[in-house]
Amino acid sequence: EPVEVEIKSGDVPAAIEKSDGYVEGSMVIGSQRHFYMEPQNSTCFPTEGGTYALQCATQDPPYFQAAVCAVLGMSTTQVKVTAARVGGG
Repeated sequence: EPVEVEIKSGDVPAAIEKSDGYVEGSMVIGSQRHFYMEPQNSTCFPTEGGTYALQCATQDPPYFQAAVCAVLGMSTTQVKVTAARVGGG
């Protein structure tokens, strides 16, 4: 089921100041044997009933679902993942 998302630009620091909270951090990625051609992007947004929808470009949707669930302290039944065109070739 397609989900329509509106992306707005504006005053990011002011939006963060008004928000209930946000996640900030960094990560280190070790060496790799190959290069991932997919864009490294995910968008997670709240849906009805206290659940979340996660749209991501990945070959491993369950990995991203588990990561978001760990950050938000939620079960996998509360985060729905959609990924277009999984695989290569």
